Amino acid sequence: MTFQEQLNADIAAVFLNVNEFAEPWTLTPPGGEPIPVNGLFDAAYQPSDPESSASVMGYGPALHVAEHALPELPYDWRAVRTKNGKAYTIVEPKPDGQGMVVLRLREAS
Repeated sequence: MTFQEQLNADIAAVFLNVNEFAEPWTLTPPGGEPIPVNGLFDAAYQPSDPESSASVMGYGPALHVAEHALPELPYDWRAVRTKNGKAYTIVEPKPDGQGMVVLRLREAS
């Protein structure tokens, strides 16, 4: 087994395992069929300047998924968190070069 294969196996067994850290999600491309995936949800946070407590920049929520779970990079797909049914729109997919993709999300209106 290569290092990359071992890394992918470890990610699937631990981080993308719903019995460990991951949550089930459904991703749906415009006009397409829903795709179930497991992912790590990263809620929104907003770092601040430690001296003034002023907001420096804002970040939105993100979902980390395995790249092989996606047939293509998802732009403007709908993402639904199975846990609570909350819907998001994927605004930017960012592959990390190691087999994972960070999906930047925006709450759906």
